[in-house]
Amino acid sequence: MAEAGFPNGFDMELSAFLPYKEIAEAIAGEVRKVGIRATVRAMPLPVYTKRRGRGELTALYAGYPTFAQPNTSNLMNFFFGANRDYSKDPIIQNARKTGNGVMDLKKRTAIYQKAMDQVNKMSYILPFVEQPNVYAHHKSVVIKTGATSKTETRPPDYFWK
Repeated sequence: MAEAGFPNGFDMELSAFLPYKEIAEAIAGEVRKVGIRATVRAMPLPVYTKRRGRGELTALYAGYPTFAQPNTSNLMNFFFGANRDYSKDPIIQNARKTGNGVMDLKKRTAIYQKAMDQVNKMSYILPFVEQPNVYAHHKSVVIKTGATSKTETRPPDYFWK
């Protein structure tokens, strides 16, 4: 942290969609080890979306199931479309615009590769973990779908009775 200009670390708010509160708290605990004092602010989807749209989120934990999205355009839209695009990076925006209109797989891959390289170079997104599909079947477990996705079940959808 000292090399980066923060010898005493720094404070920040880590926003999270309410069903992911515990994951955000775990992340906050990990970054505290290097001097980043993150306070977690978990919020329901309407509040999260409004604050994101107004550019009020310093950092956010957002879950997105990449295993269900074989096409890079979905990822580009999720992270860099609409009011989610904090970077306003012209390389990424050009790839989003151009890639959506190209059907040739090799050409499309080359277009999106430039954008993904830029994402990695600038560290716009820091992937933590892939969400595995794990299913439990026991009479003491209930699945309440729809908390984070209308089409898939995810860890926050599983509860003990």
